[in-house]
Amino acid sequence: MRRILYPVFLNTFCAALFALPAFAGESMPPVADLVLQIEEYVAKIDTTLSEIEGTVNYKSDADSVVRDCHGLALVALAVGRHSDNSKYKIAAPAIIQSTLDLARIENYDAAKKGVETLKSALIVEADSLTLPQDGTKVAELRPVMKALPNLSAFVKRQTNTETKLKRAINKPESLESLYAATAAMAAISQGSIANAADTAFPDEVTRWKQECERFRDAAIAANAALHDVADGKIDYAAYRQTHQQMTEACDTCHEVFLPKPVTQPSNPASDQLQ
Repeated sequence: MRRILYPVFLNTFCAALFALPAFAGESMPPVADLVLQIEEYVAKIDTTLSEIEGTVNYKSDADSVVRDCHGLALVALAVGRHSDNSKYKIAAPAIIQSTLDLARIENYDAAKKGVETLKSALIVEADSLTLPQDGTKVAELRPVMKALPNLSAFVKRQTNTETKLKRAINKPESLESLYAATAAMAAISQGSIANAADTAFPDEVTRWKQECERFRDAAIAANAALHDVADGKIDYAAYRQTHQQMTEACDTCHEVFLPKPVTQPSNPASDQLQ
């Protein structure tokens, strides 16, 4: 995994202070894996912007930046609310704000400045957390529903055979990326509970919450299974069972819920996310 080392910047992030419940250990993956995904996302966003330098169609070419920014915001939210401490716990509110600001930018030059702001937000000094209130919508559902399959596809490519998973286990950076991706899927699903109104059935709040929690729990189980396989505690078949449960949870949710169109599409069928 690409490591990110940045100098310490002071960053003030003013928001109302809320008393927030911490994620219990059993409802979130290890915070260390979420920290890894924050660093993966920041590095990926920075790389993508470098690759599209000179673009004349920023909004189109930066679609993956928007996707990754919204995914990052929910991972940072999980880190901020996690019951365990980490190096980004205090920084989480600033990471969320700078990430969502970057997602809204519509030109390359401003985006390059935005990613530098995001990097500076990774380390802040603050006396208290200032996270969004519990139940508040943080990320937009449409890019989040692109972030999840992007992570899922990566995990599938790396683990769909025993040989591939063994290869990943023998490469610490590859194994860490798998830990990070499964942890991120759990965090993103948890954070998406607040987006019920953005689905095709906004009144189905309870069902949406159930489906998000089902996928979250399946991703947590897959994350734990990866750790156990790497530690020699379980075999590949046991891991694959958790991966199948994650796939089934995803499929069940997609059968019921789809994001509402941001604008009226010329072909409504093409607007549906698969």
